[in-house]
Amino acid sequence: MHFFDGQLSLPVLDKSYNSSLIILSIIIAIVAAFTAFGTAERVHAAKAKEARLLWSFFGAAAMGIGIGAMHFIGSLALILPGPVSYNPGLTLISVVPAILVSGVVLWLMNQTNFNLHKLLFCGLLLGGGIGIMHHTGMAAMELNAAMYYEKAIFIASLAVAVLLATVALKIQFKATDQFLYKFINKKQCYSSILMGLAISGMHYTAMKAVFLFPLLKKPSPRPPFTLPIWHS
Repeated sequence: MHFFDGQLSLPVLDKSYNSSLIILSIIIAIVAAFTAFGTAERVHAAKAKEARLLWSFFGAAAMGIGIGAMHFIGSLALILPGPVSYNPGLTLISVVPAILVSGVVLWLMNQTNFNLHKLLFCGLLLGGGIGIMHHTGMAAMELNAAMYYEKAIFIASLAVAVLLATVALKIQFKATDQFLYKFINKKQCYSSILMGLAISGMHYTAMKAVFLFPLLKKPSPRPPFTLPIWHS
């Protein structure tokens, strides 16, 4: 990952976006958060340890895959002047940190001794997981350009993810602090919207920070030296 400060003196690729895909990506992030938080309430209500682990896994998978889906649909919304492809290995690997981090966060949130310090840790962990997923996904992009990030906007993108994720987790913890399971409640809807904005906000702020410098085409190899053939 490369950073720069100050003004650019080199030509960069123009970026534009498909607004329909942007809206779709945000909706997917919100729905994924709602699904994950819904399973978190199941974890809270479950009595057996095996059931709690199973619901935690489902919630982590929903959140992690949702984060990955939001990122790649958001990437498809990006319109560049040249062709773009994705490395399949890195694409799959990028989702793993999001699933693992989501699992840890959902498990910690359902502990009886959950407090402010653990809330801040969970917000930092989840925000960092979103950031790792995003930039691993960006590394999976294959295009004829070098990728550089403006440092200030890059840091702001991580701050957006951590701050909104922390607030969303706080609201969700209050929503699950109850004896009766509810499929829908206002706090869960608010927390899901905030978490969806944390995921998508991090993505699009980070995309604002990235600048793509076109690479020069490699020169064709010089033909091997041969002696001239003379004809009489």
